[in-house]
Amino acid sequence: MQGKRLAAGGFIFSVWLAHICVAAPVSAQPEASPPAKIANEWGGLDHQPTREGVRDAERARGIVLSSRQKQSERSELEAIQRQLLEGPPTAGP
Repeated sequence: MQGKRLAAGGFIFSVWLAHICVAAPVSAQPEASPPAKIANEWGGLDHQPTREGVRDAERARGIVLSSRQKQSERSELEAIQRQLLEGPPTAGP
């Protein structure tokens, strides 16, 4: 009789513990709210500059690149792109 009572008590404890473990995280979670930052957007605004956005801002401030400066910038960016696409240098045997 004592063994059956301990077994029943153990079963009840197991059910109670399982219920607490499952129910506790759900009740402990705060009310869902959107995260403060998602990728390049936070505060509802996209903070990743675009080429057009930068050009417009430069024009508004009176910054205009000469054709020589534009070509130099384009060459530099192309060189960076080639380096990125080639990947890191590999060591030969």
